[in-house]
Amino acid sequence: MSDMKYMVKRGHTFYYKRKYPVFMQEVYGTFFTKSLKTRDINEARRLRDMMHTEFHREVEEAQDEGRDVPLVIRMAKQLHKLKGSAEDTPEGNAEAGLLDALEMYVNKHEQTEAENIKQALMIAKAKKDSPSLRSLLAEYESWCADGLTNGAVRDRMKMVDIWADELGRDVPIHSCLSEDEAWNFVDRHIINSGVVHKTKQRRLNTLNLFFDWVQSKRIVNRNPFGSIKLEAIRGRRAEVKPEDTDRKAWSDTQLQTVLAEFSRISKEEKQQVSRENASRCHSITLIAIHTGMRRDEICSLQVEDCTDGAFKVREGKTASAVREVPIHSAIKPLIGSLIDSRDTGPLIKGLVPGGPDMRPSWNIGKVFGRVKKSLGFGKDYVFHGLRHTFITKMEQADVSGILIERIVGHKSHALAFNTYSKGQTIEAMREAIEKVQYNLTTTTNPALSQEHAL
Repeated sequence: MSDMKYMVKRGHTFYYKRKYPVFMQEVYGTFFTKSLKTRDINEARRLRDMMHTEFHREVEEAQDEGRDVPLVIRMAKQLHKLKGSAEDTPEGNAEAGLLDALEMYVNKHEQTEAENIKQALMIAKAKKDSPSLRSLLAEYESWCADGLTNGAVRDRMKMVDIWADELGRDVPIHSCLSEDEAWNFVDRHIINSGVVHKTKQRRLNTLNLFFDWVQSKRIVNRNPFGSIKLEAIRGRRAEVKPEDTDRKAWSDTQLQTVLAEFSRISKEEKQQVSRENASRCHSITLIAIHTGMRRDEICSLQVEDCTDGAFKVREGKTASAVREVPIHSAIKPLIGSLIDSRDTGPLIKGLVPGGPDMRPSWNIGKVFGRVKKSLGFGKDYVFHGLRHTFITKMEQADVSGILIERIVGHKSHALAFNTYSKGQTIEAMREAIEKVQYNLTTTTNPALSQEHAL
């Protein structure tokens, strides 16, 4: 698992774990450890970065308390503690024990001390009024959070945080402008990272965006990453994707298998939460394969968004996502059951928001993933593949690319289509959407049918 620095996982929970400086270990123990109280790796990384402040505050307080204790005394205590830990060196064998302990101590702390000396030199060379990386990163993250989602902020900060941890967060920004060091970092963490070119470029861009922000505040006048250009990839297919990375469309047989499993769980599972989540997944899957809508779009639908025979998507991933999607005749009974005489409220009742951005679709994604995995479907079969399935069905039915773009919320480059009236557009879309047909045993949710029978 990548980027687990200062983190460990115990059971299903992530913990912050960082080694205390040597002078603290006699009293505080070897490690500062604290539960991050989350199972989500991305949330754990965000909380880890916040925990750095608490760790450094505790170290500073310990430094104030122990300032009068000579370094040699602190070292002697540490050596005494290590003395009996070498093989065949029992406690009390002072001569052999101390020599081995001293060698252990030097080997153990040589790299850390070298890094500290390097950071000290960088601090000493910097301007007096040069702000530290720590203060700038906190301000930059706050600035990003004003206009981006939590997930986007994490993506923006990930590579910058790795860079800052490597240099040392207390190092002044004016000591971080070496182009040679920037190139070395990019070579190790980006160029040779094994990811595709597009991801490499995005990671480099996050470093440039940070320095663009620092330059906009007139703190520095140059960007050490600004001159770095990644080797250009010629042609869209010049870079071979790893096997099984495409999101595959689902066959009718595979869809029937997944829907049948959701149906079984919704009726037979002992836990009520599992039954309800399976029922929701059953309904959302049917809507997805008959509309091509994204999971977030479906889970955000309100009852009032399902009128006049169409779904009204009021916001989405892009501006083109805001649209109307005709309700396929095959799922009209399902939508009626979901609305159930209500005038308002979520179309899919009982969704619990989750994830870093607290999206109502987050837990549905987890449930869908667990069930399809239990059925033996690999990583290339995902919920988003249902959207691909719908598009594939439309293409097979000879629906025009312009109509497909309009229905699924892709940006259309055909200006002529925008000259249609709203009525003409929705009717053309309705006719196109009805061409999508599946060979499924049922297109209704059995759990909902049972509720209405009662």
